[in-house]
Order: sequence, then structure tokens, then C-alpha cells
Amino acid sequence: MARTDITQNDPRGPSLRALERLTMLLLGAHIEAAQLAVVAGLDAATLERFLTRRCVSLDAVDVLAIVRTLGCSADQLLGLAPDLPRPAVTRRCFEAARARLSGSATARTPPRAPKHAPRSVFITAAMATTDSPSPPPRPLRAEMIALQALPQRLRIALSSAGITQAEFARVARMNLAHVADILRGRRINVTVATLVTMAQTLRCETDWLLGLKDGGPTAASMRQRFGDMGGRVAPRDDAPPRDDQQPLRAALLEAAPAAGAPGPATG
Repeated sequence: MARTDITQNDPRGPSLRALERLTMLLLGAHIEAAQLAVVAGLDAATLERFLTRRCVSLDAVDVLAIVRTLGCSADQLLGLAPDLPRPAVTRRCFEAARARLSGSATARTPPRAPKHAPRSVFITAAMATTDSPSPPPRPLRAEMIALQALPQRLRIALSSAGITQAEFARVARMNLAHVADILRGRRINVTVATLVTMAQTLRCETDWLLGLKDGGPTAASMRQRFGDMGGRVAPRDDAPPRDDQQPLRAALLEAAPAAGAPGPATG
């Protein structure tokens, strides 16, 4: 899953790229921000602040909700892919999502009594409302469940490469405690900036990290990325890599810059 980093010479941050891409998607498909908030299950005030640059960033759960509603990929939304879906495709996906939402709302609407019905009928209708099953969770609840794939995918990438949490945190310039919390599932709703940093460090797509598609970072892409970023993977004494990890670990060790190796003591 090697990919070209089109943001290498882009001075804009991940949040600004996401803002511009989301604005283009909404304008092209003639979708209002309030409409997107309702259909995607987003907080309307937060979305409005983000679009007017009064909110710093969106979270991973927001990204999942938006891409599933507008039919784009996470890489496209975050500016990591060079193209966007056609406006007609975006509009069609949005209308389909709105139809699903309307259908589920209609299915759980309690029966209404006739205007001139006797009192007993109104009591029956009230009981139907009380005894009806609880409505399904909001869309963001489903996105939080889907986001459980993030720590699993990150763990797969680190394990296949045979690198430790500390090594990944150093190369990605992330706090080690933050990386550990992600792997334990304690902080899965990461910001857009963190999500992009992880994807660029692993040389993979954000859609793979979010569990939206299969595949993963290859040995060649990891070797190139860690070499470009000055990564150095040292052998682990406590947990030697399995046989199927040896080729990728050897590639990473070979890609490590010689200048980063500690030199002899000069006294």
C-alpha cells in the first residue's frame, strides 16, 4: 500500500486541508453545513465553528461520519489524495444517507391517535410511546464502535515491522504515553493532525487505519518512510522478531542512516 505523500511541500496543516476539502465537497454538491450535521450525526455548532475557522480541528469520529455520509475516502477529505469525488456522486451518497436516516426515524415513530378519538385511545397511544423500544444509537455511536479498528491496525503495523512503541513515537514525534493510550484503546478518537501523522509515518492510508479498507503498509513503504524520517530500529533483546518479521526488520535496519549510529567514545 505504498502511497505518494502529496503534502510533503504543502505548508498548510492537516486541519486546514480538511477544511478546504470539506468546503469544496459541500459547495459542489449544494449541501448546507446544517444538513450535513443532521444526516451525519455531528454537532452542528462544532461543525459551524470548524468551517468558519473558529474550531481548531475535527476528530477521527467526525471524519468517519463525514466520509460515510458524503461517500469520499478519508484520504480525500484530509487532502492526502489528489482528487475528490464528483459533485453528483457526493450528492447521491448524501441523499442515500438522508433516506436511510428518514427511514429509521419513520420506523420508530409511535402511532398517533386520531384528532377526535376517545380518551382511551390517547392513553393507548401514550403507552405505545412509553413501551416502544429505545431508538437506535446516534450515528456517532456507530462511528465510535467502528473506530475500535484504529488501535488494532496500529498494533498490526508495529508488530509486522518489529518496532516498539517508543521507536514509532520518536519517528512520528508523538508523545509515548499518547501512543500507548491509542494502542490500549483509551484514546481512539484522535485529532485529524494525529491521524495524518500516524498515516504518513507508517506510509499507509488513513482509510486503512480507520478500518475503512483492507491492506496495510508494505515492507518497502516502511523502509522508505523510516529511512526518510531518520528512523533507526534497534534489535529488541526481550522479544526477538518472529521469522515472518525478519525480512521487514532487516530492511528497516538496512535503511537506518549510518550517521544516526552512536560513535566510539573519544574520552
